Amino acid sequence: MFTQAPESEETRFRLEVPLLLRLGDNVSTDEIMPAGAEGMSLWSSLPGMAEHTFRPLDHSYVQRARDTGDHAITGGRNYGQRSSREQAALAPRSFGLRLVIARSIARIHAKNLVNFGILPLTTRDQGDEGKLQPGKTIRLSGLHEALGDSPESWMCRSTATGSAEPGPSHADPFHDHLT
Repeated sequence: MFTQAPESEETRFRLEVPLLLRLGDNVSTDEIMPAGAEGMSLWSSLPGMAEHTFRPLDHSYVQRARDTGDHAITGGRNYGQRSSREQAALAPRSFGLRLVIARSIARIHAKNLVNFGILPLTTRDQGDEGKLQPGKTIRLSGLHEALGDSPESWMCRSTATGSAEPGPSHADPFHDHLT
């Protein structure tokens, strides 16, 4: 787990992380970081609360994330919807979450991801996020230039086929176009 704000210099240029978890539509912050007596009683302790990360969806996430280190996850539509709790970004980041790719990301949650050093990206075409399979490595380069210019999208090149396809869009957390 990190003890200070994550350093972003490395992310400015290149990010290479395995995809650890694939989620569906409408994943709520309650599913990312459960509320209730068990979860909320530990919110003042990052190590304590982090043990509950994604528990309602995948009991093995915490151990796999601990074993893997830096990683990515993918979701469907409306990832991070419902409450605005920061713990839903902080807890997974403490286990190395660096990248979320989803069809759409709830506006407030996208801001929280950015605040804790997690890059939120949305896919341009419906179903593209479903093409990403756990265990695969996601490589992004030229991030500083691409995100600094706030592009709508950029091209991703498949290392398997060599073909270029439209890549994910930057989930701009400072505009209200997200669900």
